[in-house]
Amino acid sequence: MADDNLITITLANAREIAKGHYSNLLCPHCRQQSVEAFFSEQNLKQGYGIWLECQRCEKVEHISCNSEPEGFSPLRISEKFQHLDDRAWNAEK
Repeated sequence: MADDNLITITLANAREIAKGHYSNLLCPHCRQQSVEAFFSEQNLKQGYGIWLECQRCEKVEHISCNSEPEGFSPLRISEKFQHLDDRAWNAEK
């Protein structure tokens, strides 16, 4: 059942991101309003990543998107998470 809560909270956070809310989101692990949302963008805009990082417990969740997600902001692209997604996307080739 813990996985159900993780999915439910992650989806709720995705809805908040779609509204342009990127900070103080609920962490599915420590249950604190301490999650920050970031993005990554694949070359040629063929894919996007939404990264949810808890500033308290440091857990990270990742959502892959085939098209630009609602709420996407290039100002929220994280160099750290962009690097991780670049490595994953290059490994798929």
